[in-house]
Amino acid sequence: MQRLILILLFPFTVSAQLKRFQFSEAKMGSSFNLIFYYTDSVEADAIAKHCFRIVDSINQIFSDYSNVSEVGKLNAQTNYRNVKVSEELFQMLVQSKEAWLKSDKIFDVTIGSLSQLWRTAQRENKFPTKKEIKRARHSAGFENLLIDSAARTISLKKPGIKLDFGGVVPGYAAQRVIDYLRSKNITQALADASGDIVAGDAPPGTNGWRIAINLPESENELWDKKLGLKNSAVSTS
Repeated sequence: MQRLILILLFPFTVSAQLKRFQFSEAKMGSSFNLIFYYTDSVEADAIAKHCFRIVDSINQIFSDYSNVSEVGKLNAQTNYRNVKVSEELFQMLVQSKEAWLKSDKIFDVTIGSLSQLWRTAQRENKFPTKKEIKRARHSAGFENLLIDSAARTISLKKPGIKLDFGGVVPGYAAQRVIDYLRSKNITQALADASGDIVAGDAPPGTNGWRIAINLPESENELWDKKLGLKNSAVSTS
């Protein structure tokens, strides 16, 4: 699958009161970029550090690459019944089930066995066998994950189900960062979690954040159309 690389185009004129700050750190296996307008550089640096701590806290719950995250520990179990999970994970599962139903059961966070099989294939440069694919597909399906809303617990109807929130957590983390910045009265901001972008108010003197996308198979050639975003989100894959 061709990954579309997002190139953010920003104006160079800012108001006299506000300065443009940009920060980037490796988070969730990729680059997490943060841009916002603020007046004080020292405070901006402290705010950005807190934003990245928010991303780390989310990763400690949802990462299926980590053996010590909450999801990693769940995935290490072949079967479980009535497991009480954190409120954040529980709410994510509830929303993921809603997305599963609304997408005609296409969007499914229980495909962890397939994800792990694909990662192994990439690492070993060898396509999995039909038997391996069939076995991984058998260990998937949201209908096999039971959610008890009253007890705030989850159970498996059959063993081997593994969770993978890679299709939703980067965008969720970007939104959490934008929400935190708003709590600090910073509204002109953008968070980019490896192509899952959440934009706040437009930068000073503009109508929106301008985003360009490179053409497939090209690192430098851009698509001639641009996106202008404010108070919205976009995701590419």
